[in-house]
Amino acid sequence: IKSYDIPNLISEKENIISVLRTKNAKRKLYLFYLLGVFLIVLLGFYYQYKKRRTYKKRFEEIINNNNLDTPYKLDAVSIPKEINISEDLIKKILEELEDFERRKGYLDQEITLQNLAKEINTNSRYLSKVVNYYKNESFTHYINNLRVLYALDELKNNEVFRKYTLKAIANEVGFKKSESFSNAFFKKTGIKPAFFLKKLLESEMK
Repeated sequence: IKSYDIPNLISEKENIISVLRTKNAKRKLYLFYLLGVFLIVLLGFYYQYKKRRTYKKRFEEIINNNNLDTPYKLDAVSIPKEINISEDLIKKILEELEDFERRKGYLDQEITLQNLAKEINTNSRYLSKVVNYYKNESFTHYINNLRVLYALDELKNNEVFRKYTLKAIANEVGFKKSESFSNAFFKKTGIKPAFFLKKLLESEMK
């Protein structure tokens, strides 16, 4: 009996210990997994909290003091050598751009460097150089920023405009896609247009 029972008992004991060790290892692994998920969720909440605070601060700055206009170099007297355009032509292009901005030509969805150059009787290379130097940005950014500034002004002062969808707002200010508008808006202001519109509507209800 001893020679039969004792080895069986020892074997069962070893099996029980092995099972307990496996359970403990699984439990530890499960706890580490839960801890990892908890930390990821916590970091996600912290990131969202920081982002909301940053967005809220930017929103208040935009509402209280726009300060988003690009500082333009309007003095056409000091012409850098790399531009290689006559002073008279530069002044003419700048005057045409001023008229273009005043009549809100940038709201046209089909506006391009080429067709604007044709419209103001110059070539696209000269126009691009003048915009790059005197407006401190590429032609695409120049047009997009004008559209964003117009959208901001309309959103702040036009109740009807605030009721539009983002897609409708994008189309109204010259963008063909709402994603393009959203990206340009974020690049110019540091916040998404959906958040800006939401905060505007919230402040309206107070």
